Amino acid sequence: MFQVLKGEHELFCRVFPLHNDDVAKSLTPFVESLGMLLLEIFRPRYIHLNNISVIANLIDTLRNQEDGFSVTCQNRGMTFLLIIQRLIADVQERLIFRAHTFIQEKVANYRPSTDDLNYPLMLVAPEVKSSSVGGEVVELFPPVVSTLSFLGTLYRSLDGNTFSGLAEDAVLQCLMSIKKSSQIVASSASESDGQLFMIKYLILLREHISPFESHLTEHFLPTRELNFSHLNGEMQRMLTGGLSVFSISPTENALVVLATKGAPRVVESTADCRTELEKLLRSSCEAYIMHLTRTIVGPILGFLTKLTAFRASSPHLNAPLSRAAFATGERLSKVVASVNNSLENDLTRMVKHMSLYITGASTREIILNPVKNNIVEAHRQMAAVLQKYYGNIYMESLKLKTPDELAELLQRLEC
Repeated sequence: MFQVLKGEHELFCRVFPLHNDDVAKSLTPFVESLGMLLLEIFRPRYIHLNNISVIANLIDTLRNQEDGFSVTCQNRGMTFLLIIQRLIADVQERLIFRAHTFIQEKVANYRPSTDDLNYPLMLVAPEVKSSSVGGEVVELFPPVVSTLSFLGTLYRSLDGNTFSGLAEDAVLQCLMSIKKSSQIVASSASESDGQLFMIKYLILLREHISPFESHLTEHFLPTRELNFSHLNGEMQRMLTGGLSVFSISPTENALVVLATKGAPRVVESTADCRTELEKLLRSSCEAYIMHLTRTIVGPILGFLTKLTAFRASSPHLNAPLSRAAFATGERLSKVVASVNNSLENDLTRMVKHMSLYITGASTREIILNPVKNNIVEAHRQMAAVLQKYYGNIYMESLKLKTPDELAELLQRLEC
């Protein structure tokens, strides 16, 4: 049909003078009739297309025909160009409809099978599932792969504003899917596996959506929260006796003040999906860092917490620390021995486990640096307590690692 219209237009241009607008316009009714015939034939075919990649390829084909016809017509075939543009707009509407469906089916309502979330076995098994995204082979987590292929497909086929809205929705739904699946991994494998699963795919998603970043920050999501912070002062007045339910003064009666000033304030804020991704990634890394810290120096942290509570209680202000049940020589020996064992064995094992999920050495280093700092700080505080309450000789007998020993051990740690 395209070739017929082009041929008719070329023949018309050769036979009739193009400088006469009235003559040129006489071709319009014929072109319109052929164009409407094309729409009637074409619409039942594309309306049944469901694959967004096929629909996007169809839009590319139509745009190529539009460009070719524009050059051939030399601004004399605007009627047919309008028909092509209408056809492209109709196909784009179909693509937008299927895009919404795709997000719901493949991302938002994704229900993982046991094999999909068989972590960490999926990362060590030779038959690990993988998929190509942007030319890079990555371990397959279906919602992430679907989201990235979705963005790449729609980016070339829709205008920027429409693409931005769909991309925002797709990425947000993908974040929710990653979060829910990480909870499943945490319950079926371990807490650290769930945290590493989320970190792994959030980093992957962040890296691959960078080409679309300008579009993803165009749409902001409005959020509303109830804020009661303005009542802090009034509650403090009530607790200190400044307000009373029996006062006859409206400014000092607690019930009147709460009735007039107690309504919460609505605080509005905006956020885009890139901001939400960064926030979720930051909180996931912080949770994993605290998990590693507790695993390695948890006994020391527990001892220091009990010591703070012991010194804060008035009956024990002048009592010797060694008399406390948690601070006997035997208990201290177990605390230090447990930490030393974790440093020698567990820390190396956990770093190797992390490397299964996070392949980049620089990323692992970023996560491990705060853990190392926490370990050093816990030992510093423990050494200060032992030196103050027990003396250097007793501290040496416990074999608490010195700063030099600790630095050497952490330096040998391979990320």
